[in-house]
Amino acid sequence: MSAPDTDTETQKKRHRHAIRGIKTAIIVGALMMIAAIVYAVLQATDPTPENAAAAEASAGQDLSQAPASAPPDLQQ
Repeated sequence: MSAPDTDTETQKKRHRHAIRGIKTAIIVGALMMIAAIVYAVLQATDPTPENAAAAEASAGQDLSQAPASAPPDLQQ
């Protein structure tokens, strides 16, 4: 049961600032999540030129022909 002397208009006025703060926090949080997702997607799909060039160069090479800068386990 609810209290018999509730005045919703008065309570709406009293809680106006708190409700506005909660709504603002939800909106800011949602925008930050969207920005983080966009940033992660852009970072994952944007290869650096060094990595792209290295991938193209090594695509046609045999592992037995590992460069001198390769780790010792790949060198023969």
